[in-house]
Amino acid sequence: MAGLMMYAFVFEFGQDPAAGPGLVFMSLPVIFSQIGTLGTFFAVLFFLALAFAGLTSAISIVEPTIQYVISRFKWSRFQATMAASAIFFIIGVFALLSYTADYGELFTFGGMALFDILDKLTTNLLLPLGGLIVAIFVGYVMQKERVYAALSEFVSLRFFNIWYFSLRYIAVPALIFTMLNLIGIIQL
Repeated sequence: MAGLMMYAFVFEFGQDPAAGPGLVFMSLPVIFSQIGTLGTFFAVLFFLALAFAGLTSAISIVEPTIQYVISRFKWSRFQATMAASAIFFIIGVFALLSYTADYGELFTFGGMALFDILDKLTTNLLLPLGGLIVAIFVGYVMQKERVYAALSEFVSLRFFNIWYFSLRYIAVPALIFTMLNLIGIIQL
């Protein structure tokens, strides 16, 4: 709902919908300021909701790292959380500084800001690779019976068989193709 509202504002006030991360932090404040007092109210609500979404997402993103550090190094949850949070915070600060006029050149590599490098790495490599690994694991490594047992409460056997076939023979090749296209090995 918020995304639809945001794009309606973007088109109404003539902003660039392809601005990427700049859309939220550069274009939306301009849009909210053009609405007037009501815009200020909506801006506060929007950015509070965005902060809450970011915080809850960060928790789920950091948790696997914390669990790994706890099991690998036998640290307490507090120590692992503080170490992982500090590392991610520092990387985040550097990524933000790469978009500033004062420090942008310091955090620019190969003509790209660190933020853009991390964005491209995540979008073009890590997300498709993660999906591919999960699809291969569920489709080829796990026993089909165990997968069905986990899903049988939610789907019928007929639907499961269609889904399982699609996972193995459509999703895996499609993810490989998508990843090769995003990396630039295959050009459309």
